[in-house]
This record gives sequence, C-alpha cells and structure tokens, in this order.
Amino acid sequence: MQQTLARVDETPARADEHRKPKMAVGVVIAIGFVVQLAWRLWLARGVVAPAGHPDEDGYLIAARVLTGGPGGYSTENEEFRRVGYPLLLTPAYWWPGDAFAIFHRAQVISALFGAAVFPLAALFARRVLGTPTRWAVGAGFAAATLPGVTFYSNLAMTDAVLPALFLGWVVLGHGWLAADTRGRRWAYAVASGALAGFIYTVHVRGTMVLAAHLFLMLIAVLARRVTFGPVLGSIVAAGALKSLNNVLLARIGDEIHLLGVSPGSQLGTALTVDWGIVTVVTRIVGQFWAMGVGTLGLGLVGLLAAVAGIGDVRRRQARALTLLAVLVATGLIAAGSAVSLPFADHRLTYFAYPRYLHFLYPVWLLVGLAAARTASRRRRIQAVTATAALMVFSAAVVGLHVADLPPTPFIAFDAVESTLLSWQWSRLDLVGPTIVAIALCGLLVTAIGRSEKARPTASGKAMAAAALVVLVLLGGVGAEVTRERVTMPMVGPQYASDTPKLVRDLKLGPGDTVAEAWQVRFPDLFNHMREVDWAPIVFFDANVPPPPQATVVIAPWDPSGRGPSWDGRSWGMAFVAGAPRQGWAVWRRTMT
Repeated sequence: MQQTLARVDETPARADEHRKPKMAVGVVIAIGFVVQLAWRLWLARGVVAPAGHPDEDGYLIAARVLTGGPGGYSTENEEFRRVGYPLLLTPAYWWPGDAFAIFHRAQVISALFGAAVFPLAALFARRVLGTPTRWAVGAGFAAATLPGVTFYSNLAMTDAVLPALFLGWVVLGHGWLAADTRGRRWAYAVASGALAGFIYTVHVRGTMVLAAHLFLMLIAVLARRVTFGPVLGSIVAAGALKSLNNVLLARIGDEIHLLGVSPGSQLGTALTVDWGIVTVVTRIVGQFWAMGVGTLGLGLVGLLAAVAGIGDVRRRQARALTLLAVLVATGLIAAGSAVSLPFADHRLTYFAYPRYLHFLYPVWLLVGLAAARTASRRRRIQAVTATAALMVFSAAVVGLHVADLPPTPFIAFDAVESTLLSWQWSRLDLVGPTIVAIALCGLLVTAIGRSEKARPTASGKAMAAAALVVLVLLGGVGAEVTRERVTMPMVGPQYASDTPKLVRDLKLGPGDTVAEAWQVRFPDLFNHMREVDWAPIVFFDANVPPPPQATVVIAPWDPSGRGPSWDGRSWGMAFVAGAPRQGWAVWRRTMT
C-alpha cells in the first residue's frame, strides 16, 4: 500500500499530456460542467419544498434576514451556529418572488456548486495526484456523480456546497506547497487560508477543516516546504474569513430565535456515561463503513493508501503532506460527529452516519482510483482485501451494537447509499451493501489496474474507461432512484393537490398579520414561516386566545371530527380554507 501511494505521488505527467491543447481540455470541462448542472436541475423537478426540515428552512430564513427580510425561528444552537451558507443563498432573494420561487433559486445555487465538483475534482486528480489529463477528467466526472454529492443538489443544505469548497481548499493547499515562485506561494497561501476560514463559517465541520489547515501549515514548516511569510499571510486570511461568521451573526441580531439545544453538556459526558465510549467508537467505525458503501469501496482504498503512504511525509512531498492533512480532517470530523450527534435520539442511522463525511467522498474516491491505476497486481489484491476486511469488521461492530437497541426509527434520508445498494428503504441493512460494495470494488480495481501495465493494451484501456463509465451510470441511476424513493416521499405530501398555498392561492400579503398555533405539525410551521415573507409569524398556543393583532390565524383542523380543531368563530374569525391531509386551516378576522 505504501508503494501504491508512492507511485501516485511520483507518477510524472506524460510528455504527450503537456502537448495536448489546453483549449480542447477547457471545452471538455465546460461541456461536462453544463451537463452536470443540467442533470442536477433535472433532479430538482417536482421538489417544491425542503425535504430536510428544519435545516433548510433555517438557512433560507437566515438568508432572508441578511437581505433585509423578516426573521423567524431556527432549530440551530448557539455553539454550532454558522451563517456562511445563508450568505451564499442571498442571491435567491435579490429579485422579487414567493417562497417557491426563492426555493427554486436556492436549488440552482446548490446545483451550481454541485456541478463545480467536476472541474475541481479533475483539477485535484491532475495537479495533486499527477494523473494524466484524460484520466483526471473522466475520474473527476465520476466523482461528481457520487450519490453523496448529487443527493443534496436539489436541496438547500450545506452538504450541497461543501464538496466543492473542500476540493478547492485541497487544491489550493497543495498549490501552495508545490508552487515554484514567490508570488504563487503567497497567492496560494492566502487563498487556501481564506477558503479554510470560509468553510468554518459554513458548517461546524469547517472547524475541523480549519484545524487541518493549521496542521498542514505546521507540518509544511517542519518539512521546510514553506517560509514564515506566506504562513503568516495564510493565518491572517483564515482568521479574517473565520470572523465573517461573527459579522453575519451581528447583522442578523435577534431576528431569528434559536430553538436548538446546546450539545455542550453532552460533549463533556459522552465518553463516560451509560457506555458512551462504546456508542462513540461504534459511530466512528460506522462512518467508515458508510464511506465504503458510498464509494463502492474505492474511497477506503484511497484512505488506506494514504495511511500507508504517511512515511512519504519524511520526503517532504507536497502530495503526501496534503493527503495527510485530509486524513486529519477526516478523523477529526468522524470523531467530532460521533460525540456531538444526540445520544438520546436513537436513530439507527446515527451508528453508520454518512452525511458528515459525504463532502470528503470525492477526494478519497479519486485517491483510490489513482492508487488502483498505478499499483501492481499484488498491491491491488492487498488493497481490495484490506478494504473488504475493514468493511466487514465495521459492519460487524455496528451490527452488534444496534442488535441490542430497542425498536428505533430508521430514516432513509440519512442513508441514501446503503438503502440504494440493499433496496431496503425502511430498515438498516448491513450485509447486502457490504457484499455489493466489496464485489464492485474488486471488479473496478481490477479493470482500472489493467490500464497501467508496462505496455497497456487497447482492451486494458477500454476496461479502465468502462470502469469510470460504470461509476457514472451507477451514480446517475442512483440519483434518480433516491430522488423518487427518498426525497419525493418527504416533499410530495407537504403540498398535496388540496393543500392551499398562503400567498399564491389565498392571496395573503403584507397587509396581513399572521398568527399560527404551535400545535400545527412540524414541517408546515416552517413552510408557512417561509411563505409569509413580509413579517415574522406570531406563534401562539391554540388553547389560549389568538394574539389580538392577528388578522389571519393558522390553527389545527380536522374536518372528520376525530382530531383537534380550532374554531375561529369564537374569536370573530371566518373560515378561509383548510388542508385536510396536513390538519390545519386558515381563518381571517371579520371586519366589524
């Protein structure tokens, strides 16, 4: 495995690669970007509301406040609160539009960042891993179609933008270490630091990325790859962008009320109370099982190759130092998420949770593909064997732990790859995805390795190309299937054919003061908060009189009479319309 990574590090670009017209490569990249963008926009069809309540609502409302609109409520907590992603969503509010138009614009922003994974992944494969241009383009396109990347492209979640931002940071960080002129060293140092600082403002995972950036600077200084001037510039840039979060929070002020519970007390006792250490270790191990499933084992091949190549750091190679920093980020995020996910919420998917490492999947997939290209037959067998052993071990650890749990909820939204490979949409299957991922890993590594013989044959090159095509097709089909099986069942019922839209259908507008009962079900509360975009909704308890200033009230309603119904007539209001499937109705105060 160490020799595998060494060959990845030392593989020089072939002479004919340098002679290929850059214009042709640029055209291919541009076409691929457009294809990726169009495909993501196609996946967004019919997705008219968030699936990831209340996270998406919180981001959209924060973006609304940043552009001068009203606030509302968010389930974020003070410690983990980040506002960099809402800043990226602010263009959605630059033109007038209702909540549905705003959400579609947010989907376009997500799709743009998702499509940007392709050129950035190709750049990473070419510059950092040293693969030939054609291979880098093909592998980059495959990395951009990973389910863990595409699944979020039709949603307004940080996971839609993090893969591109992280790839950008890796490429810039490597560029700093490999730069051959003083100007380039300064430019890459400042840019990589700034991007690490901005990733900090996007999500709490950015804290670990920022720590990895500081680690990269430290080992680069110790290895004498950089001088103190650019290091200082990188630190200043990172600090400046990190402080942007505080500036944005000050801009929001008290416009958004936080409902989230601080994880601080949990973090202090997670390893000592109620066998917490077992839960934490299981969650860490489970995340790497999920990575193996989500990358068909190739991500683990890359990760193991990077671990085996740590010794190359002593030779001060830019690629080895960069991958070591990515390893640090991966480990910190896996451990941090294992500790911070709620312990009282026994969701099965928390024990094999892929989401927090999803944005790293393209990097590890590309490292695995590069290692498979250059490894000898013996090394490829060792890599697949080690990957299979790790997957079986991690699946067993998770399986043993969850077997003792009481009946717990399973949410397919948290496990898109494992549900896809097992075709089990309502339960956690550890065996099926493990077998499928290991089998496909062996086949793909074998096919890819045949392209790098001393004298590769046409059939060998064709098999390697076919392996990339298989990855693309699996990603493409998987994205459509998970959209139909996971996203749409969560989105479709929110606005059924008999569900009135507050502004489009009922003509509510700036002249109305809207109050809503807390008893209205959870997703609808946040949908209405986004639809009413001229003033914050006033929330109240349906068991007490509505706020006197309210001209419109949304409250529980069951036309069958079997459930609770709020009667607005007692408060001088007339029934306007109702949503029988969602269980709420709109009442308007009558003129007296």
